[in-house]
Amino acid sequence: MCKIEMLKEKLLSLPDLPIFIAGHKNPDQDSIGSCLVLCRFLRNFKKQAWVLLNTNEKSIVSWQNIDNLVVKNVNDILQSKNNKKSDKNTSNDSKLDLCGLKSDKKYGQNGYIFIALDLNDLSRLDNHQDEFLNATLTLNIDHHQGNTTNADFVYSNDKASSTCEILFELIEKTDKTLLTLDTCENLYCGILTDTNCFSRRITNKTFIIAQQLINLGVDYYKLNRLVLWGRTVDELVCSGLLAQNIVNAGNFHYVVCDKTKSPMCNLSQSVLVKKVAEDLRKIDGINILVFLIDYKDKFVAKVMTNDCEIADKISSEFSGGGGHKKEAGFTTTLPLKTILSTISAYISKMVNN
Repeated sequence: MCKIEMLKEKLLSLPDLPIFIAGHKNPDQDSIGSCLVLCRFLRNFKKQAWVLLNTNEKSIVSWQNIDNLVVKNVNDILQSKNNKKSDKNTSNDSKLDLCGLKSDKKYGQNGYIFIALDLNDLSRLDNHQDEFLNATLTLNIDHHQGNTTNADFVYSNDKASSTCEILFELIEKTDKTLLTLDTCENLYCGILTDTNCFSRRITNKTFIIAQQLINLGVDYYKLNRLVLWGRTVDELVCSGLLAQNIVNAGNFHYVVCDKTKSPMCNLSQSVLVKKVAEDLRKIDGINILVFLIDYKDKFVAKVMTNDCEIADKISSEFSGGGGHKKEAGFTTTLPLKTILSTISAYISKMVNN
């Protein structure tokens, strides 16, 4: 793992190309928050930076006006810049050693930089994978186990509670005056979400950072309720219905959430895995819970553990699966029976070993 000073050096020495920032699909507060924080950070140093978000994703940070930071896709900016600079063509044969990072890709007017945050696998970029692969230079900042993004530069710290914790440290090492209220709110919400209200993946540093953010004006009660505490009637009904249908499979528990039925169909995937699944995880007697969202053509799963640290290992049994030691996920088109038998066999193997 490289030091935060190296991350700072790479970011501040990025060349004068458009920079696009994106987090994982079905984003949470850590994904969106870290993207917004990094965008503001780069703009403070005169970089051309934008966050890639659609309209529904913007609503996750409804209490902030982020319109000036956000675009839907790379071409929205590149086409606009090309129209303004049509008389200043850059050779399509250009190659540079960009800020100490080797890039073999040729670029001209359409050259750009792509920074992926809060993900360790390109499959989690969803619709932005091609934009990442076609970028002149790629960077990745993350806190999950096992990074396979193959970015030109990777900063991965799986000891950090969240990507937002990493970015707080980046700003602290660079210029503390950049900790505006909007930035502090995004950082706090990212840490709050990924630690589930400071209940896991925490260190002394996590609490120190939270205290500093509160001292800088963060209204922790408002944000705690907006992000984690608050529940709609649909969310409470969903938690209650699913709690009655949890199945004890012997060496783990599981529950299937039918996304086509009410009230599940009224809730986003993010709400289901971040709020409803977390409610079920707290039930006494559950050590390993597999929360399965049934989309009929696929299952999206979240694996959660309480007393053991094998969630990421269980998820990695499925293509593209992974995450944290006590919380991980995967998506699969395998039938339910195969999913359950695969998980049961893996857990049994771990116990016997």
